[in-house]
Amino acid sequence: MATYALHDISVLDFSGNRNSEYKVAPPPAEQTVNTSISISSSVPQMDVHLLLFTADVTVQTINANLQFTLGVTFKYSSDDDIPDTPAKEQQFIKDTLHPAIFPYVRQYVHYFSVPLRKNPITLPLSLPANAISTPNQMNKL
Repeated sequence: MATYALHDISVLDFSGNRNSEYKVAPPPAEQTVNTSISISSSVPQMDVHLLLFTADVTVQTINANLQFTLGVTFKYSSDDDIPDTPAKEQQFIKDTLHPAIFPYVRQYVHYFSVPLRKNPITLPLSLPANAISTPNQMNKL
């Protein structure tokens, strides 16, 4: 069985803006948070047993938008652990990468949204089952 460990996660890029149309918080029924997490393909660094990914995160609410990119590095134990087919990579993203980075995504969304809104954006504590992303897909959290 493949063994992976989250080695590093860092913010590579960030932008955010406030929708000036909404100066006050909208009613609770309109406070939907749409979130997209798109993962780039892995780049194995075989000499040091690392897998490199980027995760592009987009969060949209009625009164604010956030976009940031995370650099994510996983350590793997042997060359057999490299997700070298599209199916293996999708399985790795679903089973390992998303659950490992979601607490960081949640923390960054909360932190980055403070200057843009009266109340920070708070995502659920765990990754919802329907939130496994595909490129250009928005998920309601």
